[in-house]
Amino acid sequence: MSVTIRTAREGDYNEIDQLLRAAFPGPQEAQIVRILRAADADSLELVGAHAHGDHEHVLAHILFSPVTAKTAAGVELFGLGLGPLAVDGSVRRQGLGAAMVAAGLEHLKWLPVPFVVVLGSPKYYAQFGFVPASARGWRWDKDRGDDPDLTAAFQVLIRDEDRCPLGSHDAPVTLSYHPAFDMAE
Repeated sequence: MSVTIRTAREGDYNEIDQLLRAAFPGPQEAQIVRILRAADADSLELVGAHAHGDHEHVLAHILFSPVTAKTAAGVELFGLGLGPLAVDGSVRRQGLGAAMVAAGLEHLKWLPVPFVVVLGSPKYYAQFGFVPASARGWRWDKDRGDDPDLTAAFQVLIRDEDRCPLGSHDAPVTLSYHPAFDMAE
């Protein structure tokens, strides 16, 4: 099956919504995507589409949105967060998700994005160069430190080492996703 990875279009939005609702246990991811679009905070949104006659069917979706990093001294740095990533159940485990991540990161090569974060499987995202954010002294503002799996799942890909300060346990760099992530029910 041939799949084309391209920028999402408005005509894809209903299929993306259906895909996200099918891929995740609740409606939150679909709501987050709609809120990010409405706030013009969908920095990069791609779909994997398969041509079926004169119609394309969306089989995968990935979104990158703004993330803010704040040092203990109050200095702010802006990067992107990867997610959600969704792949239609009929084509899972065939490499389409990895192709979507790779395509998204390739698009970002041409933008001055110093870092990308993701909340996901450390084993999966390591193949793209993501490392635990905690190893740099970075932490997600929603992580209270009482769940080691959550801490391990929050990862970072540094794209510009000179612009990304190290934090420490006592003075972490704290990262916040766009407010849309808190608005979804």
